[in-house]
Amino acid sequence: MIEDRRVRKTKQAIKNAFIQLLNKKDLEKITIQDITELADINRGTFYLHYEDKYILFSDIEDEYISDLADDMLFYKDMTKGLNIEAFAKVFSEKVLKNIMVYINKNIEFYQIIFKLERKSHIEEKISELKFENMSKNVNDDHS
Repeated sequence: MIEDRRVRKTKQAIKNAFIQLLNKKDLEKITIQDITELADINRGTFYLHYEDKYILFSDIEDEYISDLADDMLFYKDMTKGLNIEAFAKVFSEKVLKNIMVYINKNIEFYQIIFKLERKSHIEEKISELKFENMSKNVNDDHS
């Protein structure tokens, strides 16, 4: 189902406000009121879209991971039919470089995330994504 444009705009305003606040405050010190004031919405609107700030945070992380996963799909065709050594070389040279380029492209977000000192699960999500991508390619093409 396609989200209404107004809903997308509101959610984006909430996410942008939250990221701005994360740049200035610790996650634990950010209140829903802080988010709603900066996003210029009321509390009810926030709770219509998110249960709490942790769900919002997880949603933002998942959005970035989904974008990264989409970027990684590009390399799937590149590795078809390769032996395991050639696959490992392409994966380490191309896919890992792509991850670094993606992080650099979204550096503001990732600087904030890495500053949170393990309150974020983004590292685990990226590792999981790499593992799934590599395992799927190895199992599909090299079994």
